[in-house]
Amino acid sequence: MSKMNKIFTSNSIAETHTIAKWFADEVKAGEIISLVGEMGVGKTEFVRGLAKILGYEGAVRSPSFTLLNHYPSTPAIVHADLYRLKSTDELIALNLEAEAEDAILLVEWGDKFDTQWGSVDWMIKISDDQNTNERIVEIRKLNQ
Repeated sequence: MSKMNKIFTSNSIAETHTIAKWFADEVKAGEIISLVGEMGVGKTEFVRGLAKILGYEGAVRSPSFTLLNHYPSTPAIVHADLYRLKSTDELIALNLEAEAEDAILLVEWGDKFDTQWGSVDWMIKISDDQNTNERIVEIRKLNQ
């Protein structure tokens, strides 16, 4: 597996934030990250860790109802959530690619509309290991 493709395990929020710290050294402004995983698996927690590492000191909340949250960090972060969207028209109205021009765009439920919303640079899949209660965090660079 290349340096840009990694699989981590996490047993805690602190470990998830450590994984986000590794990712902070790899990602750059203008890139789009699709966050995939079941509800409650840690997608927002990963964003929370990344935002903190990049200098954002405020609260990071899931944008399930607001659809988009902006975090002034270096570089800036735009945090989107597609869970509640029902149609591609709603998706198009968000104009996600424009949101990513000067920021890191992290999209929860990024697999909901496949790639109808932009050119995804990274895929982060978080899942539960039912045997160990660990989180498995798979990070793949899609556009190398």
